[in-house]
Amino acid sequence: MAWIGAGRAASAEASSLEVAQAVAQEIAQAEPEPPTGDRETSQEAPPGVEVIHVKGRGAGAIETEVPASITQFDASTIQNLGAQDISDLSRVTPNVNIVQPGSTQATFFVRGIGLSDFSANAAGAVTIFQDDVAIDAPAIQTGQLFDVRNVEIMRGPQGTGPYRNASGGSIRVESALPSGNYGSQLRSSIGRYEADGGKGAHHSLIQDYEGYLEAPIAADFLSSRFAFRLRNSDPYQTNGCGDAPPFEARTPRLRASITRDSLDAASICGERSLFMLPIQNPAIGESGRSRIPVGLKSKVDFEDHWAARGILRFQPPNSDLDFVLNGHGSRLDEDQTVGQAIGTGPVQLDARSRFFGGGTGDTSSGYEEPDQRAEIDQLCGGTRRCPSGGSEFPNAVVSNFEKVLAQKRPLDREPYRGDYDRDGKTTRDAWGGYLSGKAQYTDWDVFALASYDGYKRFRDQDSDFTPDVLFEVQEGDDAWQTFEQLHVGGELERTPLEWQIGGYYLHERLDDTNSTELTAANQPVRIDRNYSQDIDSYGVWGKFSWDFLDNLTLDGGVRWQLERKQFDIFRETFVNGALSTVTSANQEESWDTPTGTIGLTYHFNQEVAAFTKYTRGFKAGHFNALSSEQIERPPAKPEYNDAWEAGLAGSWLDRRLSGSVNYFYYRYEDYQIFLFRDVAFEPPVLEIINAKQAENYGIEVEAHIAPLRGWVPRIAEDLLITLNAGWLHGEFLDFQIRNTLPTGLGDAFPVTIDLSGDRLLNSPEYKLAGSATWTFDLGRWGYLIPRYDFDWTDDVYFGLHNGRGTSVTGFSGAPRLPAFAIGQKAYWLHNVRLAYRTPSNNVEIAAYCRNLEDTVYKNYAFDATNFSNVVLNFVGKPRTIGIDLIVTF
Repeated sequence: MAWIGAGRAASAEASSLEVAQAVAQEIAQAEPEPPTGDRETSQEAPPGVEVIHVKGRGAGAIETEVPASITQFDASTIQNLGAQDISDLSRVTPNVNIVQPGSTQATFFVRGIGLSDFSANAAGAVTIFQDDVAIDAPAIQTGQLFDVRNVEIMRGPQGTGPYRNASGGSIRVESALPSGNYGSQLRSSIGRYEADGGKGAHHSLIQDYEGYLEAPIAADFLSSRFAFRLRNSDPYQTNGCGDAPPFEARTPRLRASITRDSLDAASICGERSLFMLPIQNPAIGESGRSRIPVGLKSKVDFEDHWAARGILRFQPPNSDLDFVLNGHGSRLDEDQTVGQAIGTGPVQLDARSRFFGGGTGDTSSGYEEPDQRAEIDQLCGGTRRCPSGGSEFPNAVVSNFEKVLAQKRPLDREPYRGDYDRDGKTTRDAWGGYLSGKAQYTDWDVFALASYDGYKRFRDQDSDFTPDVLFEVQEGDDAWQTFEQLHVGGELERTPLEWQIGGYYLHERLDDTNSTELTAANQPVRIDRNYSQDIDSYGVWGKFSWDFLDNLTLDGGVRWQLERKQFDIFRETFVNGALSTVTSANQEESWDTPTGTIGLTYHFNQEVAAFTKYTRGFKAGHFNALSSEQIERPPAKPEYNDAWEAGLAGSWLDRRLSGSVNYFYYRYEDYQIFLFRDVAFEPPVLEIINAKQAENYGIEVEAHIAPLRGWVPRIAEDLLITLNAGWLHGEFLDFQIRNTLPTGLGDAFPVTIDLSGDRLLNSPEYKLAGSATWTFDLGRWGYLIPRYDFDWTDDVYFGLHNGRGTSVTGFSGAPRLPAFAIGQKAYWLHNVRLAYRTPSNNVEIAAYCRNLEDTVYKNYAFDATNFSNVVLNFVGKPRTIGIDLIVTF
């Protein structure tokens, strides 16, 4: 019987695959199994069917599982969704949101709980497992999905088992293991981005290849499986600063009397230096030049990735031993992640500056995004001719246009075009492996694992998305970790009671060197940081599952954990090229606490059960690596949460309908939150602080419907409909921050901003997703399989003040930005796919279109208004079309 909660997929107990196989066999007795293109997964549940298991040891044939809110994805579902990594699965998972402003940066939010920290030493609230190995370094938490057996998203804190820091939940990825048979598969996908005209996107080619080969090395003894994935996509976004001619070729356009218009005529992409710095001109005898290098690429967002994995499986005959040796590696080489900058400072109207709410103004350097400038000029009826309503009143045209950019469209007419003054790159090499072993005896079993993972990464980023140096980062980091796990379990048949005790140990070493260039108080500033962090994390746990009555099961467990962090940092600050300050700190902190869970399940019958449970969650404290304030300061406090949950799961109508519904309530103490906190006229402060109290509660519903099974001819009965919905209410109950804000008169004042009552970040109130897959069995002609997927995401706030940021107007404390300036209004995404599979199930060809309506939406945004008068927006992928070819041998 599988263990509940955290330990079941990592233990020697029945795996998720074994559970799925047991249920699939029962389904197969009622009807033939629908076709699948993967010979291994064909032994599992039917394609696209998410089987919901109910815990119980009665006479029922359904295998038992722990009461919990879990969403699973098999290999065929992942393929049909076109998921590149686990962040793509969050769109169709209730109350799960994964923010990924870069391919090596991701933050995970489950039921509103997460941490938007993009530093190298970030520590999220969701534990990521790859084949039973806890991956701590955020740079390698979202590797490519390939040759995957199962992905499992567990919502809610995990109070027992090997789930370090899982105050929000856990995500487990399981690779396919060698089966001991010969087999292979190759998938080729060719496509392109197909954005509508006028959006600044190029129709670039996408190539994606994935495959595996498995073979026995020694019959019934040693088997192997090797898998790979290659992905390459041409750049599809535009850099307006690309292909710039030499500055000398532009200066003849300047007139003897320099004006704003003549300087604009010489500008390639609105760069600051043409207006702010001296220009070569005989009339004034001064010289200067543009900052834009000659030869920048005009097309950006190139990607080139590969990943490979090799597995050896050793299963001695006539024994219950099972050993797995895994080795893996990957290489990522791509352009920097770029987006769109929207200025929030003074807009130039009738040669006069005037502050307004935000949206189309200058940045702190005077840069205006050309597309936004052109559109507002058009709305005004001519270049810089907006009628003025007086300096104390916002112009109606400007005010309305800023709301369009924040709420209605969103973004400007060219969302895939920006102005970047450098060809940034991101590279990452990752490698690792593990050895695991299982042994089963008469009354107990044992599982052990030892692993090593490491990476080396380099990032060169035009972080401000402008041709100026508002803040730009160059960073190199490398880390390695070891993770060991051991647990022993068994069953007392007379009780009946299942038990497990175990422990884990994680050690991680991180070294980071980064340099940040920025402009503060009209002066160039460079901050060089070198820091290292060592983590030692220990945990021991025990858990049980007791069927004390025929229809009642009591589940529980505890875990004691200890985490120690050693953090060393050395920082130098240069102003105008001269060394200004040198600071360093060496800090060490430890945290330890018990956590636990207790739950009760009632089995109405063999197929329906209800449960209720309580869990205590914990996440260790954190050192702020990127803070530019006082360097030696206490780390962020650890966070704690109390979580109550109740649910109902089962199947009805002869399995034509299956589903689950879950309700939860969380109460948080010292909830950790990452802020890009602005300090007027100073470098921005990136730090994690604690909100004293927060709460969230909500409902999740998942349904799987086969409405035609047994009621229509066989050719058309395999229609499967899935619906997932989530409702979430999360808010800060007690949360204040202090900022230093500009008055607009050249000075600043301190202010306390009370955010109590605000929504939690990255947590839409509603999410809805669904799919319809209809497999037509054409007999000797094969199978025709159309599929439609959709997802709808409600309004989401990426910044505080319910998406209006922390900048305020004067001394009133009212937010200066419009609603959703740091957010995204609700939006829909639609995908379609049409596949044909041969009667032998070994060849499939499919055409697909993702983001069918070419919806423009923000993945993420953050506010740097007080520091540099800019909001930075990360934009989602445009429409993508392509063809898949899958051949299985």
